[in-house]
Amino acid sequence: MLAYGTYFAEVIAPVLLIVGYRVRLAALIIAFDMVMAIVLVQRHQIFSLAQAPGGAWAIELQALILLAAVALAFLGSGTYAISRRLTG
Repeated sequence: MLAYGTYFAEVIAPVLLIVGYRVRLAALIIAFDMVMAIVLVQRHQIFSLAQAPGGAWAIELQALILLAAVALAFLGSGTYAISRRLTG
């Protein structure tokens, strides 16, 4: 069952974001997937720096994806979306 959830969160939801259909729902699914990836796989790196010469945060890329998904969940799809809008 978890394999289908991971497939949906890592393949289908990004395609929905690119197309612009149900962006808020897809962004929430991606954000949940990234939280689970950070908590389950990379929790030991949350408070550490990378071994690269720059000394960046070890989970910088994962945090960027998580925060971008949260921002899309709050902001929505914008002007160029496929989903139908109700105008008042």
